[in-house]
Amino acid sequence: MRENKNAAPSKDVIDFQNKMRAAKESGDRNESKNLLKEIDDKLGTKTVSVVMREEPIKVLSNLNLQFDNFDTSKIYQSEYSDVNFECVTTCTEQRGTNAGRIWTSAILNYGSGQVLGVFYSDNNGTSWNEYLVFDGYVWDQSQYVQFFKFTIDSELIEGTNSKLLYITYPSFYWTKQGEAPLNGLAILNLNTNQLDVSDFSWPGMYYTDPPFIWIEFNTYNVKMVSDNSRYTNNSWLYFVAQCDSIYYNYPSYTKQGEKVAVCLDPYESNPQLTCNTGNFMGMITDGSINDFDADLAYFYNNGEDSIMVVESGLETNSSIAIGTASIFEILTNCYYRGEISTNSNTRKNVSIASNGAYKDLMVICENEFSEIDYDIEYYRSTNGSAGWLNGFVDYTFNYSKGTGIIGKRNDPGNFSVAYNSTYGGYTSLAFCKSSNYVWGEILNPFSTIQSNPNCSPYPAIAFNGNDNISMAVWSDDVAPHPTLWSSSSFISTNKTLFMFGAIQGLYDPSANTMIYDTVTVYLRNSVSPFAKVDSSRKELYGPGTGQEFTFNNAQNNVPYYIEVNHRNALETWSADPVTFISDNASIAFSVDDIYAYGNNEIQVDTDPYDVFAFFSGDVNQDGTIDASDLALIDNDASNFVGGYVVTDLTGDNFVDGTDFAIADNNAANFVSAITP
Repeated sequence: MRENKNAAPSKDVIDFQNKMRAAKESGDRNESKNLLKEIDDKLGTKTVSVVMREEPIKVLSNLNLQFDNFDTSKIYQSEYSDVNFECVTTCTEQRGTNAGRIWTSAILNYGSGQVLGVFYSDNNGTSWNEYLVFDGYVWDQSQYVQFFKFTIDSELIEGTNSKLLYITYPSFYWTKQGEAPLNGLAILNLNTNQLDVSDFSWPGMYYTDPPFIWIEFNTYNVKMVSDNSRYTNNSWLYFVAQCDSIYYNYPSYTKQGEKVAVCLDPYESNPQLTCNTGNFMGMITDGSINDFDADLAYFYNNGEDSIMVVESGLETNSSIAIGTASIFEILTNCYYRGEISTNSNTRKNVSIASNGAYKDLMVICENEFSEIDYDIEYYRSTNGSAGWLNGFVDYTFNYSKGTGIIGKRNDPGNFSVAYNSTYGGYTSLAFCKSSNYVWGEILNPFSTIQSNPNCSPYPAIAFNGNDNISMAVWSDDVAPHPTLWSSSSFISTNKTLFMFGAIQGLYDPSANTMIYDTVTVYLRNSVSPFAKVDSSRKELYGPGTGQEFTFNNAQNNVPYYIEVNHRNALETWSADPVTFISDNASIAFSVDDIYAYGNNEIQVDTDPYDVFAFFSGDVNQDGTIDASDLALIDNDASNFVGGYVVTDLTGDNFVDGTDFAIADNNAANFVSAITP
C-alpha cells in the first residue's frame, strides 16, 4: 500500500513555489538561477552539482555509410568484432537552422565494457554523421566508472541563442569505501560542439549498517523531459530515476520506487540538479519490486504546467501507477492518481509521451498474454490524468517486447512506437504510428534485417513537413560486426496485395484446410537485378481464405515481381510482375501453377477444387530440396525432436517419417527455386 503524499504544504513552501511560478512566467532565466540560492532551505530538497569527467575522449572507429533497398542505412558499424548494442534513443531538433536534424545516441558493449556513441542525420535517416564514439572508462587507484546495460535517454533544450543535447545513461562508481550508484550525464553544446561528460549521485543514495538498520539504494534508468515546447528560453528539465530502495528496520521494511529531480537552468554546461531525496508517489510498505520501470511526460492542462510519472512493476505486477504534480510542486508534493489496468496480466516496460503543451498523453506498456505472447497495450488520457481510454497497438500472436514511444511536439495525436517482434525464432523490427490518437496498421517487418532482441529499438521524428514519414533506429546482432541501423518509411498510402496461397506440407486434402503459418512476401523490381523494394510478413491462411499483405514503399502503376518465403518451403516467385492499381493488386498462387514463375508449384488437391501449393522441404533455405535437407529432417526425427521447428514440414509439432517422405519425394524430383 502507499503512504499518503498529499500533506498540506507550509506557508514558506507555498511562498517559494509562487516565486518559482513568477520566475517561470517572467521568462527571465536569471530569476530561475537565483532560486537555487535558497531552494533547498525552503523546500527541504538537495541541490547537487554534476561532477565533470576529466578523461580524454577516445574515438574508436570511423563511420562507413551503406544503404539497402528499404530506405535503410547504417548508422554505425564498429571495426571490432565483439561489439553489440545495449540500448538506443533519439530526439529531433525542431527550431533554428538545423530544424529536422535527428540525433541518435546508443550504448555499445565491446568486450568487457561499454561506450557511448552519438550520431546525427540531416536527411531523415538516409545518411548519418558520426559525432563521436567515446570510451567511458576511468581507471585510477580509487575509482572505476563504466556505463551499465540499462536505459539511455536524450532531450534537446532549444533556446533562441543556445541549443544543448542532454543524454542520460546508467553509471557505476567504485571507491575504496565500497560501491555507490551514479547517473551519467553527457551534455553536448550544439552551438560550440563542446561535449561535457559528468556524473551525479542522487542525494541520500548510500549504504549504512548501524544496529538493525540497513538502507540500500540503487538508482538507474534515468529518464528526462523538458517544457521546452512552451518555454523556449526559460525551460526546466525534469528527471525521474528508477530507485530500488529498501529500508530495513528489523523486523519490518519498506520500499520506494521513483525519485524526481529538476534542473532550473539547463542552458549551462555544468548545471545543478535539485533532487527530492524522498520518493515521488509514496512509500511502498508491502509487495515486491519486479521488472520495475518508470517514465515521465510534460503536459499543460487548465492553465497548469504539470508532470506525469508512470511506473510498472512496483505497485502490483499487473498495474500501472500514475502520479502527477505541478512543475512548481514536483519537488514537494505529488497527487497519486492510482492505478490503471484492465486485467491481471503482467505489465512491463511502461513509457509515456505527450505532444508538448497539450493535455492528452499516451502510455505504452508490454502486456503478457502468455509466456510466449506479449502484446503492446496503450492507455490514453484525454484530460491530463483523467478520461483514460485503452486498447492495443499490437494484439498478434507475436512476442512483442522492448517498446519505445515518441510524440511529435505541437502535433496533437502524432505518436510513434517501435518494438521487437519475435515469431518462430525470428525477431524483426515492428513499427506503428498514430494520427489524431488513432493507431494505424503495424508495419512488420519494418526492415528485412533481423533485429537484436536484447536491444530495444526507438522511433524517431522526421521533420520535413511530411507527417507521413515514419522511422526508427534499431540494431542487429549479426556476427562478426553488429550494426546500428535506421529506417525511414514513407507511408503516403499503403498498397494492399490480396494473395491466395498454400504450403504443401501444411495442407490437408482430406479436410481441405491448411495449418496457418507465417510467410514473408517481398516486392521486387521487374528488371534485373530485381532488387527488393518492400516486404510484408503475416500468417498465410490457406487456399480457401485470401490474405491481405500491405506495403508502404510500393507505387501504383509500377510492376513488381512477387516473391514468397516460408521457413521450410521453397522460395516461389510470381510468373509475371504484378501492378498495383488504385492501391490494390491480387494474385492466386493456389488456384493454378501458371501464376508461379516456371510453374514451380505442386498440386495437392483436386476435390472439390484444384489446389496448388509451394513445395515443402527446403529446410536450410538454400533454394534446393536435396540431401542436405533430408539429413536435417532425419537427424531430428531420430532424436524425437518436437515443437515449432523448421524440420517439421506437416505442422504437427513432431518430426517423423511423414516430414521426411515429403522432402524425399521433392528431392527425388530435383525440385529447386526458379527465378527470373
